[in-house]
Amino acid sequence: MRTRAPSKSATVTRSSLLRLLLALAICLGLTSPLMTQTAGATGTTLTNPGFESGDLSGWTTTGTAFNGAVSDDPGWGWGCCFNQQGSYHLWGFAAGGDAPMGTVTSEAFTLTGTGMVSALVSGGRNENDLYVALTTLDGTVLHKATGTDDETYRRVIRDARDHFTGPSGTVDDKGRSLVFSIAQDRRTERAHYDAGWAHNAGLPIELSMRPDADLGFRPVEEVSRLHTGEPLLDISEPTSLTDANARLAGIKGDMLHIKLTLERGSAGTFGLDVLRSPGDEERTRLFYDAPTGQLGVDRTRSGNNSSAEPHLGIHKGPLTLSNGSLTLDVFLDRSMIEAYANNHKSITTRAYPFRQDSLGLRLFGDGSIVKSMTVWKMGNMTD
Repeated sequence: MRTRAPSKSATVTRSSLLRLLLALAICLGLTSPLMTQTAGATGTTLTNPGFESGDLSGWTTTGTAFNGAVSDDPGWGWGCCFNQQGSYHLWGFAAGGDAPMGTVTSEAFTLTGTGMVSALVSGGRNENDLYVALTTLDGTVLHKATGTDDETYRRVIRDARDHFTGPSGTVDDKGRSLVFSIAQDRRTERAHYDAGWAHNAGLPIELSMRPDADLGFRPVEEVSRLHTGEPLLDISEPTSLTDANARLAGIKGDMLHIKLTLERGSAGTFGLDVLRSPGDEERTRLFYDAPTGQLGVDRTRSGNNSSAEPHLGIHKGPLTLSNGSLTLDVFLDRSMIEAYANNHKSITTRAYPFRQDSLGLRLFGDGSIVKSMTVWKMGNMTD
């Protein structure tokens, strides 16, 4: 896409509901705004991501910069090529030269899979007035890209996942491949100011190669040093959900480590509620949806006290059970919730309950069986 358009940023949202905004001034090119880095790695519900309809179906414009901007021209007619992917691209200059101003914003869409988003961008360099932006629905800009004063498209790749940024890796003296990242907290700026801090480090994890050649990962074994005292609960033989929940009733906390193996049995959906209030008014649900083969987190009742986003939603992705069982390593650290499933997939998220008594645990999923479950209280890393 190439054209002018100063101003207003578009909207993408994080509960996986996103929008892509293009604001142009001078000359910007865009083609296939939601291409994946690896085929099939990321999917979206966007109906016209690469403008292959030949028009702006599914996109909303302001101003005149994008009127008639969808083009199948491969270049200016001299020199060489724009190198668009597919037949069409959005070329602002074709809509009336460099003078028109305006924006074009995609419909809201759901992003699945790896969460990696890429776009082919070219044209003028001006990050303030000439850019492609991925933003939350409340207007927060997650990522922005501009041209490099070159007509040939270059691929820009951004990570649109919820929380992790700034990953760092090392190989330690035991030969382990370790990774740690910053976990964004998504609170309001007022909440940051009042608390005196923003964001924190996620748990360091150990990477490994699985027998199926996929990446495996798990928290480093050293996290067990943060356990304080004896386990609050220790179930080591098959137990019904009713009996396990009776034993969980007295366990409360937002600094806990829960190691749990559930056998699916006849259950359709099963898992663990954390940060749960006594009447179930608030809770964050870690679940496995057996019919679809997906691991997920449901934050529709998590509460959003101090969160910058009012709609926390449901997130899920593919996971295969191990011999019909789900093993979860769950770490609660105040607002942080980290869950590692079968040493293969993970969920890192946040919860901001309003209620002071949202500290409980509860298992759910009629027909499933608790094969084992241990709960520890966690201490501070700096103690």
